[in-house]
Amino acid sequence: MTHNCTVRIITQTKDGESCLDSTGIFLPRGNGFTLSYRTEGAPTEIVFENREILMRRKGNVTLFARFSEGNLTELAVEEGGKSGTIPVRTVCIGSERTARQIHIILDYDLLFESIAHFHLDIMISVSEGP
Repeated sequence: MTHNCTVRIITQTKDGESCLDSTGIFLPRGNGFTLSYRTEGAPTEIVFENREILMRRKGNVTLFARFSEGNLTELAVEEGGKSGTIPVRTVCIGSERTARQIHIILDYDLLFESIAHFHLDIMISVSEGP
């Protein structure tokens, strides 16, 4: 059964911090969940299961990433008819859950010529009804 939810994602990099607040739809599934929300007007989906995160965003910039703790994966990016991939090293995925609150911590590095480190706090508050 789906539930309405609020989403807050705090992203920290060496250059500072940003915060995204959105509303969305939360769907529990197996050992995880699917979260659908909007980022700057673009539909975005996060699937969390078995300590792995899949993230998809469709819009002016389309993104797809798989985060798997301790593993090297890729972030696929498409914009203006051009596409490419960036290597990603997932440092840590952590989670805490109560009846109506989910907190995910995601630490990863984008492996450009120099490493760009990202720390995300993903906080989801699930409402009582659908």
